[in-house]
Amino acid sequence: MKIDRRVQRTRQLLRAALIELILEKGYQAITVQDITDRANLGRATFYLHYPNGKDELLLKMMEETMQDIIQQIGQPAAGELMTDGVPPSLVAFQHAQENAAFYRAVVGADGLAGVMHGYRQSTTAQIKQQIESWLPPGVQPTVPLDFIAHFIFGALNAVIVWWLENENAISAEEMAQRFQKLIRDGINGFTQPQTDARRLDRGREEQHRD
Repeated sequence: MKIDRRVQRTRQLLRAALIELILEKGYQAITVQDITDRANLGRATFYLHYPNGKDELLLKMMEETMQDIIQQIGQPAAGELMTDGVPPSLVAFQHAQENAAFYRAVVGADGLAGVMHGYRQSTTAQIKQQIESWLPPGVQPTVPLDFIAHFIFGALNAVIVWWLENENAISAEEMAQRFQKLIRDGINGFTQPQTDARRLDRGREEQHRD
């Protein structure tokens, strides 16, 4: 269902105000009143859209950002870590480049704390789905998918912050290629045919029995 333009404009004003305020004085110091004053809107309007306060506003912004990135990435072919020959992380780096203020506000030194938990949970769930589609039939990782997904989540956020702090000294394309190689080599180092995985599990069980 299409969102009313007035609703879109109100949310854009609130989100822009929040980003500006985080960069100015840090997330923890901000109040709802600060946000509405900056956006020139009433508190009642804010709570109409985000009844659970500033955490809900920020979490919605982050979730929509990740949904947009996942949608742009598309679905890779089975056994491939690329989408149409392009590293999926390129979309994330390009998005960060185009929305640098948002990323600095969210994952920078003055960003959020507790609300990151919800963002991490929803994002790693989507990353796990991507990994599962990358794996060729009959191949499985020898470490939990949760581990890989959280590693990718943390690594991508860390290198994006580093990249933005260095004022995009490297192109988004080059950053994506470097990140892709690290992820591809890492995942390949922890995958093996299911038969080998079962054999390894049996060997471990026998060692424990001994």
